[in-house]
Amino acid sequence: MFKPMMLLASLVLAASLTGCATKTGPTMTPATPVAIQNHITGDQSGITQPTVKVINSTSELEALNSPALNAAGVDFANNSLIVLALGEQTSGGYWAKITAVERLGDVVTVYGAANAPAGDAMNTAVMTTPFDAVVVPALGAVDLQTHIKSLQGKDAGDVEACMMNHEGKPGDEACMAGDKEEEHDADDADDAKEHKHEMKDKDAE
Repeated sequence: MFKPMMLLASLVLAASLTGCATKTGPTMTPATPVAIQNHITGDQSGITQPTVKVINSTSELEALNSPALNAAGVDFANNSLIVLALGEQTSGGYWAKITAVERLGDVVTVYGAANAPAGDAMNTAVMTTPFDAVVVPALGAVDLQTHIKSLQGKDAGDVEACMMNHEGKPGDEACMAGDKEEEHDADDADDAKEHKHEMKDKDAE
């Protein structure tokens, strides 16, 4: 089973190996939102390695060896396909979601989330290859930048509904905050309170 941070690291590496440069750093010129025309989502992409990729032709799509995406019938004369695949996983509970796409010159930025099941979750023991792909207007040759949030134990429907309520702002932290981190902060606060009481008891003695 992929740990959330291992999954995220794999996706960052995948983006750097697609032939597209991953760029970092702020820019002063605002990017333009790219219209998402359609989502193609599922648990069986057939893509066994973590992948973030822009597809501009039928031959590029066939190279991914994904029956689910081949069956989508994307018109590459007018459109491109952006794929976020989590690779082969050993259980249910994994999902991928592309939440927004932006473009600035030749740089396309993909925002999204990659979810792993909670450690104590009861999931079906079955091989899956979770993915999300979006159909967008034709992009051509571009450099790819990714902002993929690593989640654990989240429900895909809840995250999507939250993004809609927040006007679909890319990478909205209010929608994709990690439950595990919040629980850890609460535990730290309890430990601090317990330690404070112990010190008071020692002073009284």
